[in-house]
Amino acid sequence: MVKFRKNKKNTTNSESDEQKSKCDCSAFNICKFFCHEPEFILKVLLVVINLFVVLYIIAGNTLKLNSSVHATLTSLRVNQSLHYPSVTICQHPALRNINMSKSQPESRLLMIKSAQLNKKAMQNYSTISLIYGQCSTLVPQSTFDNVGKRFGYTINLTYVTNSVEDYKSLGWHVFIHESTHKFDDHCIDDGRADYFYMPISTEMHVKLQAKQFQRNGYCRTESQVEQCYRKCFEANSTTGDLGCLGAVITNRSYNFDDCQDDKLYKMFLNGSLEENLMNRTECACPKVCRLTLYEAFLEQSTGVSDTEIEMKGQLLIYFTNKRYLHVREKEIYEWPQYFADLCAVIAFCIGVSMMSIFNIVYKFISMACCSQASLPDSVKSAIAAGSRKQSTVF
Repeated sequence: MVKFRKNKKNTTNSESDEQKSKCDCSAFNICKFFCHEPEFILKVLLVVINLFVVLYIIAGNTLKLNSSVHATLTSLRVNQSLHYPSVTICQHPALRNINMSKSQPESRLLMIKSAQLNKKAMQNYSTISLIYGQCSTLVPQSTFDNVGKRFGYTINLTYVTNSVEDYKSLGWHVFIHESTHKFDDHCIDDGRADYFYMPISTEMHVKLQAKQFQRNGYCRTESQVEQCYRKCFEANSTTGDLGCLGAVITNRSYNFDDCQDDKLYKMFLNGSLEENLMNRTECACPKVCRLTLYEAFLEQSTGVSDTEIEMKGQLLIYFTNKRYLHVREKEIYEWPQYFADLCAVIAFCIGVSMMSIFNIVYKFISMACCSQASLPDSVKSAIAAGSRKQSTVF
């Protein structure tokens, strides 16, 4: 029994010596790595730094991808055929139905003649504006292949009025806008119409330049944007101030009931709503995905008559070349560029650190699989002595 206990004690001591030798082996190998192999430390640091840089670049590119920053690409292009804009003309002071007979045809509210109307290339329709009164819009129905004054708009205007107090204050408001953009009171607010004023007894020559914009972000179609502006205009302005239109007004742009209150009707007809409407709340409507802006440049302005003031005017609108400026909006950082940068970063990391990773893995495997051949002599003798004692007991 004593021998058995002694044997158990010796066995326990040998096991503890063996575990101690293994710990000494691991500690010795770790010290050996850090003291005798500085290249290993450099390789570890290289891998850690590369991984940190890769994660930092990926995080930065992801934030850039999710940002809403946009850039614009501008190019000068040439059109084979020209798309002319619509021209809206409003008489100043505002031409309202109270100043003329109800039996007068609507087509005679503005006496407009155009050279293109005979060619059936233009359409003329009349609209009512709460600010500018009765207006007339010329809409092109086809494209034109030539440039110059001969192939542009030649519009003859006749001022319609029953009484004249000051000739110098008479004239026309002229708006140049896209043919698909219907003219109404918000047409000026959204910045899509160019404007100039033409006094009576004047001949004006105006040349056009076109700019085309294309958006890729948050945008809507022409009809959706127009509907948004109309609802906003009705809610913020006319519903609270007026809320109705006159029964004699046709081709109206707003879906209001006829005025039952004479005061409101007179308020609309005499133009006293203009100040309230001009100071109305802006509408937060989306932008159009694709639009064309026309710029009007005055080339010549002369009087129709040198002797007396005539209640007429002539307006020439034309292109001088077929060039136009195309501006396309794009995201400053897109998915293809993101994936390209990601692949480049990963390839760089792999190319620099692959050999270091292999060497590090090999060193750790060698450390984990420590053999007696690599142990120092003191550890080997301790293990051998423990094994001899165990064999003597048995």
